[in-house]
Amino acid sequence: MSEIDNATATLHALRSDLKREKESIVTLLKDPKIADWSAIDSKKYGSLLRGIGLDFELIKGNIASYQQQAKKIGKQIVAWNNEIGNQLADCIDCSAPAAALAAAQKLETKIRGIAHLKEELHDSLRPLAAADTCLRQQLAISPLVAITTLLTPGKKEQLTTGATALARLTDKDDDIPTEGGPSLSMLRQEPDRMEARFRRLDISKLPRLAEEILFHHIEVALSANREIKIFLDNIADNMEREVTILATIKDDLCALQTEPPAGLLAGLAAQTQAMAILLSGLYHKRGIQDTLNTTSTALDSINLLCLLLKNRIIPGLQKEVEVAGALLNPAALSARMTRSFFEGTSGIIRSLKLMMKSLQGKAAVSEIELQLLLEKGINNCKGFFGGTQEDLEKMRIYIDTLVGHYPKPFPYNDLFKLTKMTLLSYGAEVEGFITGHEIPADQQIRTASPPAKVGGLIESISRFKVTFQKANTEA
Repeated sequence: MSEIDNATATLHALRSDLKREKESIVTLLKDPKIADWSAIDSKKYGSLLRGIGLDFELIKGNIASYQQQAKKIGKQIVAWNNEIGNQLADCIDCSAPAAALAAAQKLETKIRGIAHLKEELHDSLRPLAAADTCLRQQLAISPLVAITTLLTPGKKEQLTTGATALARLTDKDDDIPTEGGPSLSMLRQEPDRMEARFRRLDISKLPRLAEEILFHHIEVALSANREIKIFLDNIADNMEREVTILATIKDDLCALQTEPPAGLLAGLAAQTQAMAILLSGLYHKRGIQDTLNTTSTALDSINLLCLLLKNRIIPGLQKEVEVAGALLNPAALSARMTRSFFEGTSGIIRSLKLMMKSLQGKAAVSEIELQLLLEKGINNCKGFFGGTQEDLEKMRIYIDTLVGHYPKPFPYNDLFKLTKMTLLSYGAEVEGFITGHEIPADQQIRTASPPAKVGGLIESISRFKVTFQKANTEA
């Protein structure tokens, strides 16, 4: 290729390069995230921008800077294109090919300076891009609450209190901090989970009487759990309007993500007004905070009982039942109660009377038979020693199935009393083992006066049951 051809090719290539550079710069400057800042009314949205942390005076400076820089680049591109045109004209009938090539190469070096000009342009555009990013970061509930509170200083306390209540209405994946406790949505999921945890408890390898006592305490906890579930559903129904408004605000914020800065600001301003109305309404329902705190404590108490039963109490009971001679070993207690039946003056008299019954061909009971009878009574008792007349009657019927075939009044009456005492004693031991179990300090409920033992925990759960039952009745 001759020097003239080389020079001509270089100049045409430079012209093409400048055209691409101009197009890329124009495309960049037409980006709504950049260009739209010029359309923003600083007086109308100044407070909102300051609330977000954006200084519009600086933004206006950046706008002026990039516009000035863009004009500078545009003029330079025009000048370079003119120079390219002049050099191409000179290449026609050129008498100094080497000089033409050198001039083209020199111009090529100068045009490479556009990279520096573009970098200066990008430097002036970066703050605007950062401002746009900052603006879009406000399109979530938590920053919107902060902006709303900041823009309404006269109602700061009211809106702040409303925001605390709002945090309890949001889903667990929302961006509102939940220092105040679990949200209503999270709490509503707990009763079903809690019931499933209790249903999975394994109380096998225990005498039936011990099972019945455990069943009783479990049913108290589950009853409280069911009342809490009803209560939370009622709250959700009562807060349906607020939850719907919150969902609408979140949808509107999501829709604003595609808006340029001016439209985004207008939408954000509208959402602050909607949020202010929502927070003001929640201020008048601020009692929900304490209500949900109480509910959370109740659920924590029920969950703690379940954990203690699963990890400590039930395994402990199962171990004690299997240990020979232990208080909770049915055979051991039956043996002790049987010995007491035949020991002492009363025991000697009973032995003689039983011997006479046996000689007369009537039903009597030996020491071995009596021990097995008492052990069977413990292992198969399907009643619980409650305080109601119904509970007492069930127990009477059960004991009668064990000793009813013996003659009355002797030895039936004595055997009935002994069996009842045996069941009562075993039940008391099981109950004492459960209720007397100490709660580890690191597992205690975080309240002003946490129960130190399981008995206190069960009592607090019973009180919660009554409280929520009453609330549901009055709802």
